[in-house]
Amino acid sequence: MVLRLLMEEQLTKEQLRCMVVILAGCVYGGFNDLLSSLEKRGGLYYPQWLLDGFRHALVDCQLVGMGLNGCGFTWERRRGTDRFTQERLDRVVCNGSWRSCFPSALLSHLSVVT
Repeated sequence: MVLRLLMEEQLTKEQLRCMVVILAGCVYGGFNDLLSSLEKRGGLYYPQWLLDGFRHALVDCQLVGMGLNGCGFTWERRRGTDRFTQERLDRVVCNGSWRSCFPSALLSHLSVVT
């Protein structure tokens, strides 16, 4: 069982932990947070303390990212301008128990064709 998150605000560590317990170990959706500066291209600087905070919340909750096949960015803005920005805001995280039950689970990012 998984939960799709559509959030306008960041989750607290306690909210994330509660969702993982309730949902048997897997959460996916728009976390609106980054784990690394490599998950952002263009736009304004993303502070290291925010990167560290999200990473520590996942570690504290014993969650790992499932990885991503396809384009590494899941959100973009201002395409075709010098202010074009891309970020990886959507992800799947799970605990070790869930991963051992579904070892071949895979997240794929499908490209939009216009």
